[in-house]
Amino acid sequence: MITIPRWLLLLLGALFSTYHVVLGIYSLDIPASPWPTIAALHVYSLATVLSLWPGKRIRMPDWLAAFDLAVAIVLPLLVTS
Repeated sequence: MITIPRWLLLLLGALFSTYHVVLGIYSLDIPASPWPTIAALHVYSLATVLSLWPGKRIRMPDWLAAFDLAVAIVLPLLVTS
């Protein structure tokens, strides 16, 4: 079985999330008002930092999973208006 260090997985997740934030910043001139997109980028960044914060836990806490689910529901509503 191939073992991958935890720090490498966290780094890959952070880079993937940073890529989405950079794409969002580059597309700020497309909508009529950039403020919903800026709010969505902040919420997405907060959810990413909370989810990828290194710690001793093995399992994600229930409150964090619920928060991530809420973010996944709210973000499309913010940016498609």
